[in-house]
Amino acid sequence: MGTVKKSDWKTVLLVEDDDGDAFLAARAFEKFDDEIFLARVTGGQDAIQYVRGEGAFAERPEPRCIILDLAMANGDGVWVLQRLAERRGRSIPVVVMSGAADQIAATRDFPFVVCAVEKPSCQEDYKDLLAVIGRLVRAACATAA
Repeated sequence: MGTVKKSDWKTVLLVEDDDGDAFLAARAFEKFDDEIFLARVTGGQDAIQYVRGEGAFAERPEPRCIILDLAMANGDGVWVLQRLAERRGRSIPVVVMSGAADQIAATRDFPFVVCAVEKPSCQEDYKDLLAVIGRLVRAACATAA
């Protein structure tokens, strides 16, 4: 596939408060740098403002997909899912990642959650998981165009 014009890039919103996990996600998405822009916020309030295009995010590109950590400060992931469920119009596909398997069950009631997985404890497994999610997001963005 040839290089995509920057104006045609698809934005993925990463909602992750852990700098180490965000770094690994950014590294996993580097191979899609010419197609996907990975935007990051560190909490639930910022995630909702980003999706709504409010405040500091008024000029942001609209996300095609959200990768959401469930356990965060400033509005946890389930709270974010509840706010997203209140949106009218087009829903944004969400990939949920959690450090605790028991938290994942809370995401089953949201039809726009396309995948919910437990974060691996091993860094190599985590990078592999992010690479798979990157390929899924790339495919989802391509079909949502």
